[in-house]
Amino acid sequence: MITVQAGEPFNVDIRATPATGYQWCVAGVPSGIELLNDAFVVDLQNGSPAPIPSSGTHRFHFLAVETGRVEVRFVLKRTWETEALEQRVEVVEVRP
Repeated sequence: MITVQAGEPFNVDIRATPATGYQWCVAGVPSGIELLNDAFVVDLQNGSPAPIPSSGTHRFHFLAVETGRVEVRFVLKRTWETEALEQRVEVVEVRP
């Protein structure tokens, strides 16, 4: 569970391998939080990015807006497919 104060930003980091064609995405943002942005952060090898980014972290940057507990569901899928290969749920508790 992620615990955050109302009005504060927070991140959800998920390990990813985009070279496979699969991407993590949010399957609907629940009320009480806002998705500010998301980006892929490449793993470094000896302080430099790998020549072909094979793995890294998909970082989702949110803002806690309202107090309460919400579940954020993430799915791993290819953009042209409807079925997810994998799902992940993060519980977020927003405190006053």
